[in-house]
Amino acid sequence: MRPRHRTWLAAAGAGTTAFLAVTVLVIEVLAFEFAAVVGVPAGLLAGLVAHGLLLRYYRELGVRGRRATDAIAGFGYAVVVVAAVTYVDPAGLGSALTLEASAALVVAGGVLAWVTSDVLDRRESTRTDT
Repeated sequence: MRPRHRTWLAAAGAGTTAFLAVTVLVIEVLAFEFAAVVGVPAGLLAGLVAHGLLLRYYRELGVRGRRATDAIAGFGYAVVVVAAVTYVDPAGLGSALTLEASAALVVAGGVLAWVTSDVLDRRESTRTDT
């Protein structure tokens, strides 16, 4: 994978995760009827800031920082995929997809992204060593 593609994927995924986390946090903290009116723009702003910062500084994070960022990005992508599958409900899977199963799939997405990041970093380091 080209480094620039990896940067964009990590930035978009981490931005998605930041959007989701801030939106849910603000909606839960502001327990009134139209809390989403405040929560969604706040989440959008947080996601855009995270996306922009990672586009600029992803390569400077170091190996551990990139792996953590990739895991956070994978978590965000997994949340979007699980939500889409639950919404579309192909072959009646939505009703069988419990909260526990959804949480396990989302965590697995983050772990898979971390492992993939580890493999990419190792492959990249062997290219530069030889």
